[in-house]
Amino acid sequence: VIEPTNYFPSDDASISLVIKGKKVNVHYQNKHTDKRKIYANGMEVDAHHINLKLYKGKINIDIID
Repeated sequence: VIEPTNYFPSDDASISLVIKGKKVNVHYQNKHTDKRKIYANGMEVDAHHINLKLYKGKINIDIID
């Protein structure tokens, strides 16, 4: 499970990791919006966490504030 923090000290950041054998790419953008949106493989995620067990292969996570 990935749980993004509410604060990040940059307006743009990316990281690629291997977690339990899965390649995970995380990209954060602060667009100064009113509501945070989180996407996993292009689909919006309603929760504040991402369960990696639900995805196969590479996982692209986009966090937009």
